[in-house]
Amino acid sequence: MNIQIRLAKKTDYESVVSIMSQVQDMHVEWRPDIYKHNENLIPQDVFEKMIENDTFYVVESDDLVVGVLEIVYRHVESPSH
Repeated sequence: MNIQIRLAKKTDYESVVSIMSQVQDMHVEWRPDIYKHNENLIPQDVFEKMIENDTFYVVESDDLVVGVLEIVYRHVESPSH
């Protein structure tokens, strides 16, 4: 098994949407009081903006995208914020 974590590319869009849809479906099933079904979780233009920031990664196993990770930077002045 060959596992690699790399920056996402535009060509990963369909794989990312598939994974995100699976996760969303689990959320909807487990907590329908909080989550609702959504056909368009990540529009392609939003995905392309996310990957421009070099903060969106995919995990590949034997050349198949099997996971996603987004890093979000937040500035916090102090623990009280």
